[in-house]
This record gives sequence, C-alpha cells and structure tokens, in this order.
Amino acid sequence: MSLKILALIPARGGSKGVPRKNIRILSGKPMIIHTLEAASISNCFQDIVISTDSKDIQRTVIEYGFRCDELRPARLAQDDTPMQPVVHHALMQAEKDQNWQFDAVCLLQPTSPFRNAEHIAKAIEVFTKKQCDTLVSVTKVPHRFIPSCLMVEDGDYLRGYQNNWISTSRHEDPVLWARNGPAILITRSDVIRKGSLYGKNIVKFEMDIVSSIDIDSEQDWSLTVLLAQVYGKNNVV
Repeated sequence: MSLKILALIPARGGSKGVPRKNIRILSGKPMIIHTLEAASISNCFQDIVISTDSKDIQRTVIEYGFRCDELRPARLAQDDTPMQPVVHHALMQAEKDQNWQFDAVCLLQPTSPFRNAEHIAKAIEVFTKKQCDTLVSVTKVPHRFIPSCLMVEDGDYLRGYQNNWISTSRHEDPVLWARNGPAILITRSDVIRKGSLYGKNIVKFEMDIVSSIDIDSEQDWSLTVLLAQVYGKNNVV
C-alpha cells in the first residue's frame, strides 16, 4: 500500500543572512520554484504545501502556477521559532483541508536548489521500504572535521580537542554523517503529532556535496550561482 505523503516547503520571509533569498532569481526563476518543481515532478505527493508568512512569496508561488492558500501565523514565523510546530501546524491544516490523514510529511527546504526530483523519489523509496520513523538526508563529514582531527589552543600550544588524542590515520576514525540542511526530511505523521520532528528509528539518505548546498549566507548564494552556471540551469531542479 502506498503512503499518503505531504510535501511541506517552509519559506519564511524574514531571512537576515540572505534577504529575500527564497524569491531571489537563480537560473531564471525564483529559488522556491526550483523546489516546488522538483516536488511536483517527483510525483510522490498527495499534496504540496507552502508554509510562509510572506505575501511576496505567496504571490510568487501563485504566479508560477502553484497553490499557496494561507499565510503562516505570525507566532510561527519568528526568528527563534522551531521547525516542529511549523510542521505540525501545516500537517493539521492540510489534513483538515483534504479531509484525510497523511502517513508522513516530507520537509523540503527551498534553500537547497540542487536537490532534484530524483533525489526526492529515491528518498521516499528508501523511507517506504525501511521500518523507520524518520529519514534524513546527510553528507559524509570530511576527515579534517572528525573530532579526533580537531585541535584547540592551550596557551601558546595546540592540543587534541578530543581527550588530548590526535588521529594519525583515517583508518582509526569512525565515519560520521552530517545533516545537510536538511535537503530532505521525511517523518511519520504520528511522530509529528506527538510533538517531535525526529522519531526514534532514523535512517540516512546520502547526498553529494553539491546537491546538499544550503544557502544561509551571501557566500553560499555566490557559490550557488557559480555552480548553476557550471552545471547548467537544467540541472537546478
């Protein structure tokens, strides 16, 4: 039996690091549209919802032929608002509108424009096959950032950050994974209803560095523009 999955794209209007980043033009179209098109092309969702407090974002989404019915309540659009209540609010509203219950929510941040429809479809395939509560997309942590390779200043000298031990061989180090934005986060709806964003049983979905780009600064934006030129605008979906 196929799962009923809600795609949720959170797009708050008040970004301080990169003003108006969700509707900045990348490869000829607003940033958020790349994620909306990827979600739509994946053909994996029973509904796609935009959660935004911005009339400009709402207007942009509608101009490109997508739905954006209601604005997010101001209480859920503050700088320090956690993501879980935003997801919970959107899930409850979508279930009310559709008059059914979703099995899971797929969170797709609009700040990862190189995450495409193929990534989404493969992630949902993994989530559907695994006995898990949550799937999260990750990238492998580079060797130089493994805790045993880090050093701190101690007076005039450096020492190992982790128990004064410095790694001398990559074979001694564990493989670590870092969430990548996340570009993709899929969680069962009952976990969200209970007040959590991640369940107990979490599986990974590995993505490469370029696909994992998350725009959080002007430097990120500049790099993304350059990569879009290198890879071609047709790959930014």
